[in-house]
Amino acid sequence: MKFVDLSHPISNKMSTYPSDPDVSIVKEKDINEDGSLLHSIKMGTHTGSHLDVPSHIITGSKTLDGFPLSKFTGTAIKVDERTFSNLGQIKKK
Repeated sequence: MKFVDLSHPISNKMSTYPSDPDVSIVKEKDINEDGSLLHSIKMGTHTGSHLDVPSHIITGSKTLDGFPLSKFTGTAIKVDERTFSNLGQIKKK
């Protein structure tokens, strides 16, 4: 099985949902000056690649750690401008 990472890199310039906080990545320590490299990161939970779980909108409901990893893997089909018109020809297994 081939795994494809669909996550997006996090950066100060990435877009966020309009009412969510902007991403802030600050270099706190420099390896040459402090002996180690350290960054602090501030962002909302809806930044970049993320999952909305029931606890996002239902108090006391299931959080991400309540789902097995197997729920987030499966067969996928790559769709782009060349293949979009052929979606009707795909047969379900």
